[in-house]
Amino acid sequence: MAFPTVQTTNTSATTTAGTNHVVALPTGIVAGDLIIICMSIGSTAATLNAHADYTELLDENNAVGLKILYRWAAGGEGNPTLVSSASTRDATVAFRISGAINPSVQAPEIGTTATASSTTPDPPASATPGSTKDYLFITFCGS
Repeated sequence: MAFPTVQTTNTSATTTAGTNHVVALPTGIVAGDLIIICMSIGSTAATLNAHADYTELLDENNAVGLKILYRWAAGGEGNPTLVSSASTRDATVAFRISGAINPSVQAPEIGTTATASSTTPDPPASATPGSTKDYLFITFCGS
């Protein structure tokens, strides 16, 4: 198995509060890539409605809450529109990852998230995994 590698990313944002949030996916997506979407919503608490093509890892429903979704690419994916339960803004980054294990075998995992205010955000420590598998760690902060 190849080491999981971020091949490309793309960012998008809903800068005027709304309930439709179009996520700009990275270029070059092919079948077998893992797509991960990391979103931070604005100052209004809201949840995202389930999207038929993505699996949700996190939906905090907090002001400045985090959302994380993933999909095993079939190739030819278009930019998804995520719908929020309240009118809010968002800032989003989408990753195209090659060399990942199919989520039907091993789904992506997340660590403990924190809700706080800091000028120096710091992700939780990651324990050394107890196997010889290849890992890719991604951290992000919404503010």
